[in-house]
Amino acid sequence: MKKINRNPFNEKLIHRYLFDRLYFGEKKIKTSLLPKRYQSRTINLIVPEKKQKNYRADLTIFFKDLDEGVPVEVKWNSKSSFGENQFDYLKENNGFIISFDDTSYLGIDNIKINASDFSKWIGYNISRLTRESLIYQAKTSEIPLGTQHWLVFLRGGAHQNWKKMLNSKSKKSFWAFRQNRKALKHIFDIQKGDKMIFIIGYAKGENQGIKNNPKLEFQYSGWYETIITEPYYMNLENESGNFFESNISLSPGQRKWPHFIDFEIEDSFEGSKINYGKRGELSKAIADSNNNGFGTPAPISTREYLNLLDVLRFQKS
Repeated sequence: MKKINRNPFNEKLIHRYLFDRLYFGEKKIKTSLLPKRYQSRTINLIVPEKKQKNYRADLTIFFKDLDEGVPVEVKWNSKSSFGENQFDYLKENNGFIISFDDTSYLGIDNIKINASDFSKWIGYNISRLTRESLIYQAKTSEIPLGTQHWLVFLRGGAHQNWKKMLNSKSKKSFWAFRQNRKALKHIFDIQKGDKMIFIIGYAKGENQGIKNNPKLEFQYSGWYETIITEPYYMNLENESGNFFESNISLSPGQRKWPHFIDFEIEDSFEGSKINYGKRGELSKAIADSNNNGFGTPAPISTREYLNLLDVLRFQKS
């Protein structure tokens, strides 16, 4: 007898669920996925399959103010195989297990996933998961929902960081975003092939925060139209992972800019400061990009993106 495969999802789907819920899930769900000793701590970075010596945890969670990451084993159920090295490493490093049932391994916390919440999450995210599978597994160019468009408004110290990246010896263009709960959802949504425009901007008369006011103007001294070649990833290397930090020896749990993307620059302008004019329909995106992490991606429509490019190219000429 030959049966059909009744297991269309692999374990990494649980990893994605945990990423979403632990980074920006509701407090009740988030705390239910952590042992009590970690529930009051702030997560700075979650790393999949980080190798340590002779062991690779499914997930490693870096909490702020903790130098070392916390290893996590993710399983469908407790009948899944565990090696002695896994148990030993979890115990020695205060790690824990997450699964869909209860386990009782001595000295190791087990977290039980709420199956109803997991089902709800799949239902809400099926279009995004399908799109990612087509891009990265089928490698198709015929992507449902089309290309997404993003605006990143850079001010202040971000200008120097941008120049530092452009002048680096790296063969690729890259950027890192600051940890911010609201912005992180957008960072996760960025896909390969998306369009993103970085504006080296100024908001005359405003302090760190920017008002969402369409009648206010903004200025710029440069812009870069890019296409995403590598969406969200974590750079754990000391030098490159700390490229935008003040200290190149910071651990992943201490970094302010832990979320990276790579891109190709397709068109650009750099010169004297130009007054764009009124912010108009871009007002909310500019404010969100600036206020949620000082230069994080804000989604804009295809029409808004193309209109913005038309104005910028006209002003550059």
